[in-house]
Amino acid sequence: MNALFELRGCGRLVGWGALAMVWVLVAAGCSGGRSWSGQEFEQLRSIDRAYRVGAFDEAEARSSELIDAFPEDGRTGVALYLRGLSRVRLGRREEARADLLRAMRVSKDAELRASVEVQLANFAFDDERYVEAARLYGRVAAHPPRSVGADRLWFRYGVSLIREGRFAEARGALRRVVASFPKSRFAAIAQRKLAWHRDHFSVQCGAFSEARSAGEAARSLRRAGIEASVSRLGRGQATPFVVHAGRYGTYGAAKNALASIRAQRSDAFIVP
Repeated sequence: MNALFELRGCGRLVGWGALAMVWVLVAAGCSGGRSWSGQEFEQLRSIDRAYRVGAFDEAEARSSELIDAFPEDGRTGVALYLRGLSRVRLGRREEARADLLRAMRVSKDAELRASVEVQLANFAFDDERYVEAARLYGRVAAHPPRSVGADRLWFRYGVSLIREGRFAEARGALRRVVASFPKSRFAAIAQRKLAWHRDHFSVQCGAFSEARSAGEAARSLRRAGIEASVSRLGRGQATPFVVHAGRYGTYGAAKNALASIRAQRSDAFIVP
């Protein structure tokens, strides 16, 4: 007996606050071992229901029951995925990561594997391992899983490339967000990052409607020993005068400088 099982697990993706949605084809008998019955499929549904209502302890426990009963079954990848997401919500990131890696090992379902890779990319991004994050996001960006929005994925991919220092490739990813998803909230952020045409990092210390105010802010930073300049990123009378501090070859160097700059300008942030 074959069954198309649609599983919706709603909750936070790591660092994104998005709804997790995964569609998985569960084919009885395709993985060898003991056949699945209606009881196992209902168990998956109960795990999904618990996760969707925020009963993460229950979702974890019920997932563990199914995983223990079918430890190497490909269909168990769904339970591993949901247990991993539940453990993220319970603050147990390392156990969650182990579940996701195990789901990759046991499952052959392309949709589930892509969803897992996005989650692993989120872990890498949150841990500032941008090389790994860019690699994982890039691998699934062309064919995003239905578990995440493609606009969100391409944006995160672009930011990972920026922080890795791959500016030209990053601009390509961000242009994809703007062109393909113009109404997305990520399109507006991507557009602002694309306004930065330089291949280095800096710290933005304010945007002013008048050149005089921007100049005063820049001079204040210089008096504190911080290199600062004023520029206009764009054209037209409505374009603000922007103050930037420093020029950094890596994101890490810019981040190290940010604390001292914020002592002078609390609203400072790294660009692009």
